Amino acid sequence: MKKEEFETYYVHAKSEPIPPERIEPLRHLKPQGPTEPTDGEKHISRGEAAEDIGLFFELLRYNYAGYAYYRDKVDFSAVERELLDGLPADGTTARALLHAIHSALFPFLNDSHFTLKAGEEYASFQKLFNAFFTGLVLAPDGEDYTVVNGTDAVPAGRKFSGQEVSPYLFETLPTPDGEKRYLLGVYTDNPVESLSVGGTELPLHRCRTDSWQADCDYFARMENGIPIVHHGNYRNESLQWNYERFRRMGELFRDAPELIFSLLSNSGGNSNYPMHFIEGLNGNACWEIACAVVQSPLLTDGKNEPVKTYRIEDSEASDPSKGTYDGTLYVLMNKYVASSGEAALKYASSVRNVKFIGSASMGCGQFGEILRYRLPHSGVYVWMGYKVFNMNGFEEGKGILPDYWLDEDDPISALKTYLLAKNAAQNPNV
Repeated sequence: MKKEEFETYYVHAKSEPIPPERIEPLRHLKPQGPTEPTDGEKHISRGEAAEDIGLFFELLRYNYAGYAYYRDKVDFSAVERELLDGLPADGTTARALLHAIHSALFPFLNDSHFTLKAGEEYASFQKLFNAFFTGLVLAPDGEDYTVVNGTDAVPAGRKFSGQEVSPYLFETLPTPDGEKRYLLGVYTDNPVESLSVGGTELPLHRCRTDSWQADCDYFARMENGIPIVHHGNYRNESLQWNYERFRRMGELFRDAPELIFSLLSNSGGNSNYPMHFIEGLNGNACWEIACAVVQSPLLTDGKNEPVKTYRIEDSEASDPSKGTYDGTLYVLMNKYVASSGEAALKYASSVRNVKFIGSASMGCGQFGEILRYRLPHSGVYVWMGYKVFNMNGFEEGKGILPDYWLDEDDPISALKTYLLAKNAAQNPNV
């Protein structure tokens, strides 16, 4: 979402009246307690299905943070009418209703948090971009590019013109003495198996860095003199540490000339944990973000004025000069860094000397602070956010791009090897 769109749809949004008689019926769609099992094959009448569809679209209108953004891009009323017109005369099942709603809206929405559930089946509105690479590494050679790491099909020494490869270049780590290097591939929301470049059909593979998984959720260790910290998630239920312990962990590395900070496959949780870690390391952690929060009696005790509005929250502007860490922070990331894992990337931007390395993050965070609802007749569960976050450089599904791309099975070892070689090149007598 662009800044101008955020201001138009949220900052300058007009209040929207909510019919007072609809407040209580909609408030009661928020169940208390855990998510209970439902029967995906439960049969409901046509009238019951129509009522669930109507309630679903009312929830979208009054509670979903993305409604203001998407209503210029999709005619929700027309979609609702098509769903109602398509209901079988003899009724339907909960699972079929889920599929109908999802199929009708999926072409228009992109929201990684927005999810439906019937029985044991989930349906998400997530659309992800993924990186695919050829296995080649190229070096600039005048206006051309020469293969320096080749394959059986394309050996080292093969040249491509800049015009042939420029749309497919992804900068990777340079040589130890600073010469630029590039991977050859694509970043797309449609899986592809090959890439045609210069008359040669090159097979593609999914970025290897995206498949990396740690043996444990957290570690801090020294390898060959290089400190490495890994945070695998920020879920409260899996953490035995409090915020202060994360702060103290950051403080341990304040004097380190370089630090590898792995967020690989961190799917998120509570963003206060990375904030405290970066504050401990850097003395300052700022996630520059604007947020619009849905204000509605449907989200409270129902006694508020019957209108939907937005409360705008702005953070302070990020100023890396306020940080105290003088070393270089190397942040490792991949496609499974999501939600509060992506917040950790933003907090890491508070460090003056920071490099982001790996592959793009998931892009799961445009709409957040998820609430759960349950449609009364079908029992279909609905999870959707009541906050919209506007972050510079963030696009749902595309995520945050690294400074340097890696296509490695073991990105931590690859980065460590690079740093050791770089340090040796810069300090040959040490």
